Amino acid sequence: MALGNKDVLKIDIHMSTNSFLYLPIYIAEDLKIFETVLEPALEHYEELKDRKIELRFFGRKENIGDENSIINMLKANDAKKSNVIAIAIGSPIAFLNSAKIKKKNKDKVKIVGALINKPTFWAVSKELITEKEDLSISDFKKHFKQVICQNEDFITGYYLGQRIRSKAKYDDSNLCKVSFGDELDKLTDGNSVAVTADIAKMTEKIAKNTGYICHRFSESQGEILTTGIITSKICCEKFPEIIEKIIESIQISIAILYSSQKKAIESCEKIAKTLYGTMTSSVIEKIIKRMNEERFYPSIDLSISEGSWNNASKALVEIQRAVVKKDTYTKYVDNSFVLKAIAKRTGIDLSTTKDRCKYNTNKNECKCVHIRELRERNNCEGIKCRYQKEYKSAELLIKFCDFFEKKAKHLLIILLAIFAIIFIILLKKNDNQIEAVKVAIFGDFSHYVLLYLANEKGFFATEKLKIEIIDTDNEKKVFAAVINDPVTFGITDPTFVAMAAEEGYEGKVIASIAKRIPLWGIAKKQTLSEVTDPSQLSGYSVATFPSPSIAYILQYDIFKKVGLEPNIKQGAVGTLWSMVEAGHADIALELEPNVSRALMQGGKMLYSLENYGDIAITGVVVSKKMTETSPVLVQRFVNALQKSAQWALAHQDSVVYYTRKHFSDIDTTINASAINRIISAKMLPENVMISEEAWEKAIKLRYEAGDIKSLETAKKVLDMSFAKKAIKGGK
Repeated sequence: MALGNKDVLKIDIHMSTNSFLYLPIYIAEDLKIFETVLEPALEHYEELKDRKIELRFFGRKENIGDENSIINMLKANDAKKSNVIAIAIGSPIAFLNSAKIKKKNKDKVKIVGALINKPTFWAVSKELITEKEDLSISDFKKHFKQVICQNEDFITGYYLGQRIRSKAKYDDSNLCKVSFGDELDKLTDGNSVAVTADIAKMTEKIAKNTGYICHRFSESQGEILTTGIITSKICCEKFPEIIEKIIESIQISIAILYSSQKKAIESCEKIAKTLYGTMTSSVIEKIIKRMNEERFYPSIDLSISEGSWNNASKALVEIQRAVVKKDTYTKYVDNSFVLKAIAKRTGIDLSTTKDRCKYNTNKNECKCVHIRELRERNNCEGIKCRYQKEYKSAELLIKFCDFFEKKAKHLLIILLAIFAIIFIILLKKNDNQIEAVKVAIFGDFSHYVLLYLANEKGFFATEKLKIEIIDTDNEKKVFAAVINDPVTFGITDPTFVAMAAEEGYEGKVIASIAKRIPLWGIAKKQTLSEVTDPSQLSGYSVATFPSPSIAYILQYDIFKKVGLEPNIKQGAVGTLWSMVEAGHADIALELEPNVSRALMQGGKMLYSLENYGDIAITGVVVSKKMTETSPVLVQRFVNALQKSAQWALAHQDSVVYYTRKHFSDIDTTINASAINRIISAKMLPENVMISEEAWEKAIKLRYEAGDIKSLETAKKVLDMSFAKKAIKGGK
């Protein structure tokens, strides 16, 4: 594809509509993700080196339609005279089944990813029918005389209208067919229900109590390819790295949408001004929340399954718009760019059986792991995955026995062979034995993310460890549990080991999992100003965890350094914000996710302690005896945390996703805010090493507070030998 000698490479994004539902594209534009990710890819092409990227977006101010957006994309990708690489965002099914499009144009198209794999539609009533948004379609006729839906020009909306007509046994006369965006305007009384995809107008109606969702099609209709990422065949052939990077940009944008509410809202506010003029912040926040809850966008894997393609094709058949040929999926869909992007960002190769499949022993069938979402796919074809180690060992033993029964002449040889096999199997079983260890922590906080990530991503399992987390109610109790031997490892402020050493308890600090102080000062009173100088704390009380916690020590130090009498209210874990709400303290010095939870409840951020810089604040502690009697076990534990640190550093935008299972009991938005605050404050270490400078800084604080008497004794408890080996590969 000749792009001429111009200095600019234009990347055109043609969108078939101007809906909020294309928000990942708008976020990628607003945060300049496309440019950042695409620029390195230009180095792969001699003719593109040293060019600047110019992004252009089409279709924002008017609904240009699926067909026109894709036609314009094809024109932009003209092989002979364009210096443009173009992508279309729209419905590939609608395009490919349009009688208006010539076959030669259809054959130029490749669908390289799925932006939306669910029908982004809701049934909205003027009066409240059900609190749970789950009214059955078959019950619609009991409540509504008329269904307002999109007309034949809009495939999915019209299809859903026809589904309602069929399931609820309406006559065709009961369907009011309107243009896209007009459904809610026609909803004037309680006798009608509108099937709409206009999330902005719908959310505004809900906020004003003039509209209520009674059914979510994203939950009831299953996986349907609604919106695809489409380009031309020639672009796929000539510039595969650029197509892959465009996919990666959209992956990153979706991750930001799901993990950073603040960034999503900021981008949403900007696009709202362009699309809708004015829109209140509360409505925008509700739109983002609904998008997060209903998971419209695949988290990482934007590949198109054959099932979602076929379901979209069937929709056309059901409304008598087309006869779908069986080979359309293999002809037009190309998932290779998505798979390459996933492999580079996560290390997961979905093109292999090992990463794609997970053996289900109960059903004796293969289920594919869809980037941790366990979404079933139809491409396993009965493959028996490599996880069936026990099955294979038993099968091997049976084959050996059968062989010797038929071929051996002497019983002794048979017996010796069988014993040899059993011995080998037992040795192998012993070698692969999983060792259970207990890990003590203090509270359940977001800055322990490397521990949770190592567990969720399987790094502990790789090291043949199974961990059980024991939550104590006091920092000091963590090391006490280690010394008294009910647990093997402790995650806590490592200076407690130094304090215990002076009392005769021998322990070692062996790794770091947080390198900066994860504490923030938050207040309920909005009249309090942001604290830029500690002297501003004069007259205010601060709630902290009890002495000798590092929170208490640091807050005490802050007061003293500016000549203020320390005004500290001590409280247990989980009570600090309640103390502020009850008026027992003005400020709470809190950890995440309690900080994000308080901010969601109307709290105000006043100051952060992250500016103390790198310090040994949260580490792994063990007894000295454990390092001497079980060094291999200790090494394996540190290896897993090192792998976790490396993975988190390389995949920061995916950390929220992989820790949401552990924090399943808190709001997903709160969890995302908490984890992202930890990441943005650079609290996660690049590796598990604690530098001598960071350790000396920590023990000096304790020394000045009088908690330790000898700096020399404190220095001796630091043992980074396991961390150094872990960084070198764990050997």
